[in-house]
Amino acid sequence: ANSYTVTLNKNNGTINSGNVTSYLYGVGATLPIDITRKGYTFGGWYTNSSCTGSQVTSISTTEYGNKVFYAKWTPNQYTITYVTNNGTINAGNITQYKYGNGVTLPTNVTKTGYAFEGWYTNDSYAGESVSAISNTTTGDKTFYAKWDVNSYDITLNTKGGTINNGNVNSYTYGVGATLPTDVTKTGCTFLGWYDNSSCSGSPVLSIASN
Repeated sequence: ANSYTVTLNKNNGTINSGNVTSYLYGVGATLPIDITRKGYTFGGWYTNSSCTGSQVTSISTTEYGNKVFYAKWTPNQYTITYVTNNGTINAGNITQYKYGNGVTLPTNVTKTGYAFEGWYTNDSYAGESVSAISNTTTGDKTFYAKWDVNSYDITLNTKGGTINNGNVNSYTYGVGATLPTDVTKTGCTFLGWYDNSSCSGSPVLSIASN
């Protein structure tokens, strides 16, 4: 019986077992299925480099002639999970990526009273922040949003008065502040703080935590 060669174009894959390099007429051969490639799923063997038509799994006992087969690969698709910690992704919310492409993580992320400090691969925010998934990365990913509480300025216009104690010039979101009451001005009685220069409406005693 004649022996013919089998050429397997792996297309950057690796045949781990069952490799075939030849077959005998009347015997045939089974093509290997234990073939891997980083970031891809094996889609079978084909008789053309464009991997169209029917998939070939074996060479029958009645076939003859040298054979050439091409491995088909499909890039893996992975999921992306964002732990926003009560934040909101306003744009660029990408929940999947394909191997070989990579993606940029969203930056338009907001949370009332906080500044977005980036995405991290752990909830303790150790290491460097992650801004993108590279085209050589594999596997499902989970990212955690890091937040830094905002601090705001307070400007107290005393109109010629003196704050004797309890002066405040800033407050932190989630904490707030109490405005000073020990304020004096010669010949005048302090009547409170107001949020407008005409001092109309109700006096403001404190800034709430929210």
